[in-house]
Amino acid sequence: MLPATMSTAPTPDHADAASVPTNVKTRRTHTKSRGGCCECRRRKQKCSEQKPVCAGCVKRETACVYLKPESQARGNNRTRLQSSASSSASSASPGALQMTPSQIGHFGIEDMKLWHHYIRYTSEVTSVTFGGRPELGLSCDYLLHGMLATAAIHLGYLHPEHRQKYNLLSRQHQDLALSPFQRAMASITDENVNFLFAYSTLLVVCSLASSQVVHTFGSNEPCSGIADWVICVRGCRSIALAAKTDIGGLPIRQFIKNMEQVPSTSENAVKLSPEEESSFSNIENLLVTGSVTTDLPGDEESTAYLHAMEKLRHTFAFTVDSFHSTLTIAMKDFSKEGLPERLSRRLFVTLWPFSVSDSFVRLLSEMKPPALIIMAHYCLILRRAKDCWYMAESGLRIFQAIQLNLGEEWSGYVEYPRRVFGV
Repeated sequence: MLPATMSTAPTPDHADAASVPTNVKTRRTHTKSRGGCCECRRRKQKCSEQKPVCAGCVKRETACVYLKPESQARGNNRTRLQSSASSSASSASPGALQMTPSQIGHFGIEDMKLWHHYIRYTSEVTSVTFGGRPELGLSCDYLLHGMLATAAIHLGYLHPEHRQKYNLLSRQHQDLALSPFQRAMASITDENVNFLFAYSTLLVVCSLASSQVVHTFGSNEPCSGIADWVICVRGCRSIALAAKTDIGGLPIRQFIKNMEQVPSTSENAVKLSPEEESSFSNIENLLVTGSVTTDLPGDEESTAYLHAMEKLRHTFAFTVDSFHSTLTIAMKDFSKEGLPERLSRRLFVTLWPFSVSDSFVRLLSEMKPPALIIMAHYCLILRRAKDCWYMAESGLRIFQAIQLNLGEEWSGYVEYPRRVFGV
């Protein structure tokens, strides 16, 4: 433990106060910490000492690295950080500059580049709610890993030539975040709900973005990730509904409840097109006539399918613009400024995943053909948000994965989305 205060120059342990020359200008007395990061110390600025990244480095968008305590104790010996050689220098000699897990976890120079990109770009074009705010990640390891994972996927989207590298970095950070996130999910409290909800929104982004940059549609292997997007969205909803307080100062729980009421209460709903109506009717006839084999007691499986179809009809009966107008009116008590149109566009695609039953999600995860057929039509809803980077091609990619997993006998039921996507 370093002492709370230290003198400005080394003196003998029993130095006599009278021996100090009176003509020397004394410094302003204050409590001084030696625990600041290298960059703040180099600039001779006060460091907030937040870890893994201090407030100053967040503002300056610079790499934030802390010295080990034994290195700090060297006093006036200034050590310059050589980022390219820090790892080898640390292992070469005990006294060399080191980065310790207790101080900056698993983060290195490459991760600082991801952090810089997240602060400057990804957070601005990703956040569905307050979940993208960088400052939240400074107080929660798994959320910080989630932000870095999202930044990596975003960089892979922007730079396809380096996609493999960034996909690997994203998966590494998602793996590091998973266990602490799951432990925190076991007990949702007022203290951790902000972090849990923020991370869950980033999972939604990563899941959708991964469908367009991490796919193996060229193989004949089943794509187990088809249901990932739906599962992630519903997980986000579950956290919000479990919260006993506002999340990030916003009434997210009531927001979701109001949003889910929009399709069934709105006067802005429109009729389905003849092609949409024909395709939906074919699926519903398939379910009603009992052609679908059920493994669950009674009609639970068919009920799950029909319920999912009903909710999908409600969603198709909206345009993004009509949904935006209706949702803005529904949320007037919570947002005087109104909702940004881009936020409404992103929320619009969550309507159906929010409303389907747990039984349907399980059937979709099991790759049951009727569930895949319904999901194939939902991909057309994702297409309506194609101006959003992480949704840009996700509808098409998920539909392609569904096609690979449907037998030829089911192909007629996805003819309409096939024509729309042109595949």
